[in-house]
Amino acid sequence: MRARTEARVGKVAKVAIGCSIVLFLGVIAVVAGIGGLAWWGKGKLQEMAGPALESARKTGELEQKANQNAFTRPADGVIAEDRLLKFLEARKRVFAVYEKHQGFFEATVKKKQADFSDLTKGIDTIGEIRFALAEALVDVGMNTEEYAFIASAIYQSAWAASVADETGGKSVSEATGLALDEAQKQLEGTEHPGAAKAAEALKELRDTTVEMSQAADVPQANVDLFRKHEAEIRKYAMAGLELVGL
Repeated sequence: MRARTEARVGKVAKVAIGCSIVLFLGVIAVVAGIGGLAWWGKGKLQEMAGPALESARKTGELEQKANQNAFTRPADGVIAEDRLLKFLEARKRVFAVYEKHQGFFEATVKKKQADFSDLTKGIDTIGEIRFALAEALVDVGMNTEEYAFIASAIYQSAWAASVADETGGKSVSEATGLALDEAQKQLEGTEHPGAAKAAEALKELRDTTVEMSQAADVPQANVDLFRKHEAEIRKYAMAGLELVGL
């Protein structure tokens, strides 16, 4: 069961998040390598803050403009295909910026200790990507809440599709219940001391665990839509961007 779960997680990671968390890990590695704000000094902080604040101001203005587009989260959670296509149009433009800097982040991750130039470049790049997204959202007519909704729904649909592939079409909660039942049977058939108590405890937790896993269930329409556009979704997956709301 463990091997099956690990294989499933690995497959979903490639679809929904990308092959690695390159982007944000790069930023984390940069920040961790500096060793404290005191190292910078007042001049260094001012040098970095000026352009970053100006970029943030421009991005904020674009986001305000994008948010003039109306959006009501669908009660059934279903993604409309025309809106997914708009999302992918925006994603394509952001990906062009991400791809341009991908080598930098990959190299930064490998460093044992990053320097100040790595930190400033990392922050500037995140700012550039945020600006590209805000600009794209204005152009395609999508507000930030709708973009976040679709991004989240895509990741959930990718996971649900992978689980269905591995379990013959079962939902996440159904697969969870079956896995728990299988684990309980294995424990009940084990002569090891304490196995019976462990099986009983697992049985008591089963319904609660399955109920909690229902949060990962998604409308079948979203899974079908994900499968239909999976190639393009994969193509513009940007590792780590979801960790910074992109």
